[in-house]
Amino acid sequence: MSPSAPTRLTTTRTVDALKPRPTRYAVPDGNVAGLDLRVYPDGRKVWTLRYRADGQQRRLKLGEYDRVTLAD
Repeated sequence: MSPSAPTRLTTTRTVDALKPRPTRYAVPDGNVAGLDLRVYPDGRKVWTLRYRADGQQRRLKLGEYDRVTLAD
């Protein structure tokens, strides 16, 4: 679902260039372990953080890209 190599999501140009696909996909950030930007078919982009708790992988939604910016 995600690209083979992590992308450095460091500029708005990089994030804005991510286009929707028929199915949701996640783009891992190359700078912060576990940080992903999920791109939905309707064009929404949502920051999430993958982490482990009690041996289980979990995902925390941090917010939509238009509300949570790169500077945040």
